[in-house]
Amino acid sequence: MANDHRDGGLEAALRLYSEGKFEDALSSLDDVIAADAADAGAHYLRGIILKDSNRDALAVAAFDRALALEPELERAYYHRGTARFLAGD
Repeated sequence: MANDHRDGGLEAALRLYSEGKFEDALSSLDDVIAADAADAGAHYLRGIILKDSNRDALAVAAFDRALALEPELERAYYHRGTARFLAGD
């Protein structure tokens, strides 16, 4: 049941993100993260959305959290580096 909530929340976040509704997508991810703070995928997607909405410092923090939870999430390293560069770090 918890997995259904996660998958539904991630699916909704992806749909909203693809529609350019970044704030709604972030809200959907907040629900997923509230249910399971150790969901690396949700933190990673949060970072992507924050980066694409020009909140690069917040994106770095989201990617850091995703990588702390799942160090093998290789694509997060690239996105974190890009966000750090854009944030002036």
